Amino acid sequence: MTMNRSATLHSLLSILFTWSTAAAQSPTPRLLVDTDLRPAAVVPPSAQGFLNLGAYTYFAATDALHGRELFRCRGHAAPAELVADVLPGMGSSEPADLTVVGSLLYFSADDGRHGRELWVTDGTAQGTRLVVDLVVGPLGSVPQGLARGIGATVLFWAYTAATGRELFVSDGTALGTKLVVDLTTGATGTEPGPILTVGGVGFFSTGPGNLYATDGTAPGTKQLVTLTNVQEMAALGSKLLFFASQDPSGSEPWVSDGTAAGTTLLKDVHPGPGGSGSFLGFRTAGDGFLVVGSRAFFPAHKPQGGIWSTDGTAQGTVEVAGAPQSWTFQSLRSFGGRIWFVSPALGGVLPLGMILWRSEGTQSSTVPVAYFSEGDHLPQLEVAGSRMYFHAATKTEGMELWSSDGTVAGTRIVRDLAPGPAGSFDGRSSGLLHADSGGGLLFNAGTSGGAEVLYGTDGTTAGTQPLKGIGQPPLGATRGAEVLELKAAAGLMWFRAGDALWRSDRSASGTFAVGAKLGPGASRAEVPDDLSLVGIGQRALFRGWDPAHGYELWSSDGTTAGTSLVEDSNPGPADGLLTTGFARSGDEVYYLATSSDQGAWQLRATDGVGPSRMLARYPTYYSEFRLSALGRVDGRQLLGTLAWYESDLQQQVWSTDGTAGGTKQHFSAYQNFGRYRNLAPQPETFVELGGLAVFLTLDSFSTSYPSLYLTVSDGKSVQKLNVTTQVEGPVVELAGRAFFLRASALFATDGTQAGTGAVWTSANELGASGLSRAGDRLFFSTNTLTYEPGTSTYLGTASALWRSDGTTAGTVRVSDLAGPIEHLTAIGEHVWFTTDAGLWTSDGTAAGTQLVTDALRVRAAVADRGTLWLAADDGVHGLEVHVIGPLPHAQDLAGACGRGSGPRLRGTTPQLGRDLRLSLTGGVASALGLVWLGAPQQPVNLGAGCELHVAPGQVVSPVRCDSSGTWTATLPVPDLPALRGLRVHAQVGLGSTSQPPLGVDFSNGLSLGL
Repeated sequence: MTMNRSATLHSLLSILFTWSTAAAQSPTPRLLVDTDLRPAAVVPPSAQGFLNLGAYTYFAATDALHGRELFRCRGHAAPAELVADVLPGMGSSEPADLTVVGSLLYFSADDGRHGRELWVTDGTAQGTRLVVDLVVGPLGSVPQGLARGIGATVLFWAYTAATGRELFVSDGTALGTKLVVDLTTGATGTEPGPILTVGGVGFFSTGPGNLYATDGTAPGTKQLVTLTNVQEMAALGSKLLFFASQDPSGSEPWVSDGTAAGTTLLKDVHPGPGGSGSFLGFRTAGDGFLVVGSRAFFPAHKPQGGIWSTDGTAQGTVEVAGAPQSWTFQSLRSFGGRIWFVSPALGGVLPLGMILWRSEGTQSSTVPVAYFSEGDHLPQLEVAGSRMYFHAATKTEGMELWSSDGTVAGTRIVRDLAPGPAGSFDGRSSGLLHADSGGGLLFNAGTSGGAEVLYGTDGTTAGTQPLKGIGQPPLGATRGAEVLELKAAAGLMWFRAGDALWRSDRSASGTFAVGAKLGPGASRAEVPDDLSLVGIGQRALFRGWDPAHGYELWSSDGTTAGTSLVEDSNPGPADGLLTTGFARSGDEVYYLATSSDQGAWQLRATDGVGPSRMLARYPTYYSEFRLSALGRVDGRQLLGTLAWYESDLQQQVWSTDGTAGGTKQHFSAYQNFGRYRNLAPQPETFVELGGLAVFLTLDSFSTSYPSLYLTVSDGKSVQKLNVTTQVEGPVVELAGRAFFLRASALFATDGTQAGTGAVWTSANELGASGLSRAGDRLFFSTNTLTYEPGTSTYLGTASALWRSDGTTAGTVRVSDLAGPIEHLTAIGEHVWFTTDAGLWTSDGTAAGTQLVTDALRVRAAVADRGTLWLAADDGVHGLEVHVIGPLPHAQDLAGACGRGSGPRLRGTTPQLGRDLRLSLTGGVASALGLVWLGAPQQPVNLGAGCELHVAPGQVVSPVRCDSSGTWTATLPVPDLPALRGLRVHAQVGLGSTSQPPLGVDFSNGLSLGL
């Protein structure tokens, strides 16, 4: 039946104008509140990103406003300054391979338009420019291995479609940037190796280890020798020193004067295939050549560790210091007229601690300076000013920065940045040490939260301070409390910040933590990282913790006073609720708990107020559980459980009518692949197709990845359809069919094997993901990994956004984008998603696919009632909650009750000047009722699973279902701009029916927004 348009117009207009005070919202993200007032953390440079040029030290780092860009500072005590914002805004150009040629600094960067290409700077923003766009488009030529060339040029490896990756040379101009030589003819390319210019000759190696010399031209590029594993290149006068392997000598030192005849094995220090390269023939970082005047020192093995010296000739290559008690020496440095290095201290078979050594070049002068018994880390040694710096660990201070003036008494900790045995380095920083241009040292230190901060030091405690200017947020800005999960329930959004539970109604004043202090002697409920929460009426049930009760079931109405413990299922501080996941059915919530008196895990039901009751019992030997709701069919709730202990994993599908006798296990799948439990989607996505539940289950295992089955149930039995392997959730309903993704294909099913098959497939895409429904269309994304032709060199990920109306012809490519598409989320007729460039939105057309902002790095996205909720980092406040909206939408809410799953109300997205279409399915044949349209309210629990989402007193029109229990209506929406931002709820009540206890069936609520 269709309601009369004119009869409803007056009612609709009165309602619209009654609540038309809502302001229209811009699709711009806004921060709700700052949940954490601790100091901001700095994202430091990498160890390879520091380089001194003149009075400045240059490096790539991240600050609060510009993303990761090129910075410089005049020594450790001076503030850092931005050289240039190559990728404007919060986006990062990621400068890399910094190389000095004369007074210029070359580097690779991505400005967001040309892809990663070659850039040059004189240290000023005006003097920072793109040298050449070798490969037009967003991927670029990806320069790497930049090194000083012949004269005022730079040598580097770069990719083009015509040559693959080959050696290029540049004088800093586009015309002067040329291919040196196409070593591997055609588009296959050459595997790059290190580059070093010595005495007017450019040396480089290719992937297999072949050594070449070049003058920067194709005719002047000659292969010198065929080797393997060329590394640790160093210049000794006009000669090249390097380590390489060649049968039968193994890894040994070599020398070259730039000619084939002059490229020879320097000395077979340790005869035999193992070589002297290092212990067991494997070289480690920091054990290369140390050039001091006319000689070079290097660690070698014969077979024990020792220090050798060479003048570039075989006769002049001699051992100067040995230590038979050590496996290896490394990180050679010249300091105070002596050679310094470190080695592991042996404790039985394995290294125990570290020894700092010094030597004057003789066996007798090689003595230990300091011994550290903690850790097995062999640090980098760095000389800055009058001191030498390194990381070392003690039992009381953990691993921190130390320095030495060359004496035992003068070897001391610089500053204990993280008091206690954890230390500021061990596992929490990359250990960067760099002597800056002002005689001091730059280094990073880890914070307790795992972030890294860039410091400068002059070797004194007082002179060890965070580097100013870099990574420091504006005044008053703060670091976030790591907001990671967002859950919509009870008309509010809930999230974890720190260890506290927060709620939000989308306003700053309505965003605050709940469950702080519950009264005298009571404690606060903390929530774990994996926030488990479900709404029932105006309350949210969640898994919380306090010292007196452990992990148990808690409840909150969104206020501190209304947050309390529901039940201590395992009395005392022992945990009773270690599981994740809740399942709501009607007026009850199902969950898994354990108790000492019951001696097993139990499936329990609660209304969130009174005592819970047990429905079924699980084996005791499983240590962890996960519960998920699969939907309600024919009056029965379907549940999925995953249980595991170590590597054993068991999945079960259950149905229940809310009684112990009516709780039935349908199948149980047992496998020994618990290590994959975090990779596989769980049985938590449900759609209903004419009385059938369609969902995914994990049931079989291959050598690489678990398989997922498409599963259907009528509430009485469970049937697995023959669709497995690489099936991905979610399952989405459209026009009476369920859609899902499998590899690079879009599948649809009507719930039968015969009605299940591929709608669209592509052999050119590498997987599809993110299936989402926006209005009457489906959206998903595909990825393609891009490599150099004929090589394994990875260039980047090309992604595409797709839309579909559920047919093969109606599945079309919307837009191609660089970087993987993630967090695909639908609101109304639009989808929102992220790429490496930032946050995007799309209306399903190429022209309507636009970048919203590059100022956020999104970690989670949830759409609820026309609002896009983002857990995102804006570079200033840390990982906090940002919102966009409200936006035009039509979203189903909970609360349906009646026969089966109850009547279902759906609507089209409201638009000014167009008809709003409402449709009801699943009603009782010929039933009469009313449709309400009114102000949104938090759900009111009416009993029997019914929830009221509309403020009472706003009846739009009567409803009359046809013989199939359906009803449709169209409502005109005036073309009045003042109505933008309006939000209303709709709901239908049908009666009189035979369903107790209300005698009225209610549809779900429907949230509508303009």
